[in-house]
Amino acid sequence: MSGLLRRLLGLDLPVIAWMLLLFHLASRPPTPAPTGIPIDKVLHFGAYGLLALLVARSWGARLGPKAAGTTAATALILSGLHGLLIELHQMSIPHRTAEWGDVLADLAGAGCLALAWLWWAGVQSSGED
Repeated sequence: MSGLLRRLLGLDLPVIAWMLLLFHLASRPPTPAPTGIPIDKVLHFGAYGLLALLVARSWGARLGPKAAGTTAATALILSGLHGLLIELHQMSIPHRTAEWGDVLADLAGAGCLALAWLWWAGVQSSGED
């Protein structure tokens, strides 16, 4: 298997698959949550944190540790845009609503994991010196 194909399957396919799964789940009728528990926001936080981590992993493998800031920013921006587009998409689906709180939870999760990636990349590069 060529290096390019291995990179596409190992780095890009998980990002694309996760984005498609999030799109699919956002297109389904909502599942009622227990009252008083903001489980929806926790799920958004985790889902988009994982997306940011997958994006950072993919970009970080290509750009290397010297570009950790660019990698983290790209992960945050792509994850945030995906979350925003999902919410806009939900406006057209019966029984679904778009919520700014969901976008904020997406950004919070993506931001936390992008910062974690930035910290981890810094630790890795300081160990190489």
